[in-house]
Amino acid sequence: GYQQRGYWQHLISWWQQRKNPDVLFVTYEGMKENLSFEVGRVAEFMGIDDTEAINIATKQAAFEFMNAHNRQFDDHIVADVINSRAGLPANAGTSKVQPGTVDGNQQVLSSDNRQLLNTIWKETIEKHLGFSSCEKLTAKLRHSAQ
Repeated sequence: GYQQRGYWQHLISWWQQRKNPDVLFVTYEGMKENLSFEVGRVAEFMGIDDTEAINIATKQAAFEFMNAHNRQFDDHIVADVINSRAGLPANAGTSKVQPGTVDGNQQVLSSDNRQLLNTIWKETIEKHLGFSSCEKLTAKLRHSAQ
């Protein structure tokens, strides 16, 4: 069943580690909402108190910087290997840094795929962790981080 599928089991296993002092949860939603706060959390977790380095990390983690230096952040290295093995041109299927939205999947997933993901969520994450949606799980993480 879905329980044994990689991502879902991965999420469940890491959720069980959320109180481990050697584990820090950072979400895409949190970074979109307040990047400097999240970078600060990572710095604190790592024991870094160098304000200049934290400011540089925040600047370089922003979409504007990553887009301006796109080749350093795209998936060309992995795509080159996979495409070569598959006999495809080197640039086939590579992606560039794009502005994301928290609900971006709603724009590209078919209703059948959204329904499938919702079913898998209910049978795995909701069943094992009690969260009826990703938003509720993320809200719990945000509340725990503050």
